[in-house]
Amino acid sequence: MKEIKIYEAMDGRKFYTKLECEKYEFELKQKELEESDEYKHKKADIKRLKEMSVAFSGIPINEYDLDPDYWYFTWFKVNNDEDVNILQEYVDDNIGYPASYPSYVCVESEEEFFRNEKTCDVGGQYTRLLDSCIREAKWFFDKFGYDVQITERNK
Repeated sequence: MKEIKIYEAMDGRKFYTKLECEKYEFELKQKELEESDEYKHKKADIKRLKEMSVAFSGIPINEYDLDPDYWYFTWFKVNNDEDVNILQEYVDDNIGYPASYPSYVCVESEEEFFRNEKTCDVGGQYTRLLDSCIREAKWFFDKFGYDVQITERNK
């Protein structure tokens, strides 16, 4: 008589192969994850972050960070403190709040910001407010005796 090995998944379902059982258990865990409140919260955040990301993502903060093979730059338009707070959850750096809204925040990272939306793997390391970039440019030129006025162009 031939012995048949049966594999049992964590919910009691039985399989004749280990591979089928493992695949089924993985799908169960994925479904459980997707039904969790934390996952749903992150998915909503990612949707909002996608809406906030702007077309000129990829533009580095300065000329020294021009290597697109090493750094990714994702710019977000923030319209209020809530937008900043959502973005803050997904970056390592402390963003701070702009002087006024709307404003822009650049997230600099070694990988694309939206790496894997299915697993909510998003985020970045460093951030810069556009306000900071403008303030630093003014400070720099002031040291050389120049007055600089930066205004937004009419669209």
